[in-house]
This record gives sequence, structure tokens and C-alpha cells, in this order.
Amino acid sequence: MKPSLFIVLFLAVLFSACTDDDRPLLKAEGMVKDTGDPAVDGCGWLIEINGENYKPKSLKDQYKIDGLEVLVYYNLSGVSYCGMGNTEITLISIESIEEK
Repeated sequence: MKPSLFIVLFLAVLFSACTDDDRPLLKAEGMVKDTGDPAVDGCGWLIEINGENYKPKSLKDQYKIDGLEVLVYYNLSGVSYCGMGNTEITLISIESIEEK
């Protein structure tokens, strides 16, 4: 087998082995923030954890209360850009969330 084919196969197996289920589930206390409509340069609903903002991929309507304190279990899942300055914000996938 050619070395380049071996490398391609190795990388394919390596990257296919990593799924969202393999990532460690994180737990944190946070605060829900309404930063304004993304259509008018806001970032929408965010969760502030330890002074840093995170963008949930989805947030149930019952938790869309500005200033709501929550306990959230989540995985990091990429980055997003929003706002007038095209701010980079870490995306999270919420596995579980509850009001504190």
C-alpha cells in the first residue's frame, strides 16, 4: 500500500472516531442574556458562564428570560459570529438546562 493512501485511511478513521458523544459533558452555572435581534446587529440569546458568552445552538422558549440564572450541561460545538463587529462566540449544544 502506498504511504499516502495509508495516511488518508488513517486520518479518515481518526476523524470518524470522534463524535459529539465522545466529548466530555460540561456543567456550569450561568445567566441567560438577551443581546438583541441578530437581524439588527445583536447576538440573540446567549448564556454567560464565568464571564464569557456562549451561543446555544437552541434554547427552549421557557429559558428565554434575560437575567435568568441556570444550571446547564453542555458540549462545546464550534464557533459563530454575530454583531456589528462580527464577534466570535463559542457555540454550545445544551444537553440539559434548569432554572437555579
